[in-house]
Amino acid sequence: MDMPELRERLMVVFIEELHECVGDMDRHLQSLLQNPEPQVREMLKNELYRAAHKMKGAANAAQVPPIERLCRQMQDILISVRDGQRTMDDGLHSQFVDAVTFLRASEALLRNGHAPTSGDSIFG
Repeated sequence: MDMPELRERLMVVFIEELHECVGDMDRHLQSLLQNPEPQVREMLKNELYRAAHKMKGAANAAQVPPIERLCRQMQDILISVRDGQRTMDDGLHSQFVDAVTFLRASEALLRNGHAPTSGDSIFG
């Protein structure tokens, strides 16, 4: 298998992973709005972190820097939330919704053979 074929196969797998993680992130964000129980909220934030971590690594392997950078930002913010330096308030929740929207749009671009643009301004 030559390099271009390997990259193409890797991209197909990456797009499917992206689709799955975006769906997971979307569900976790919706659940955060609906569930005031502290233990459940912590679990949902941890699940968001895991999805962002998974996508960061996959984006690195597939060489999709805009998604890797955004997922790294998501991870960093979720660490600061976990450590009590930030709270998952309505404004931050809205930014995460915007990030998921960006990831969903990036998936569509990648499926059509286009590269996503930067999502750096979402948490900027």
